[in-house]
Amino acid sequence: MLETLRQLIDPAKSNKTYREALRGVVGTCIPFMSLILKDLIFIEDGNLDILPVEGRNDIINFDKAMKISAIIGHQQPSILGFQTELYKFVKVDAVYEIFNK
Repeated sequence: MLETLRQLIDPAKSNKTYREALRGVVGTCIPFMSLILKDLIFIEDGNLDILPVEGRNDIINFDKAMKISAIIGHQQPSILGFQTELYKFVKVDAVYEIFNK
């Protein structure tokens, strides 16, 4: 099982194995947040907010906005896309008490 998890989170080819597995998820899922944050930082650092158009400084880079939307939006695999159904957690009283202290 540990080897399966190692293969799943292998960072080769920009986490290709994990990203492919994530596309196949149906229903709820808790995605690997550090990879999502890495993607958002990559988009933020690699794309201008305002496009360089001669004589203008008000042309918004909608391509950048669309890339961010794809990661955060409601389509899977995205952060909000995995929240389309309720998580079916079972209440564990011992854990519940820890958080209520």
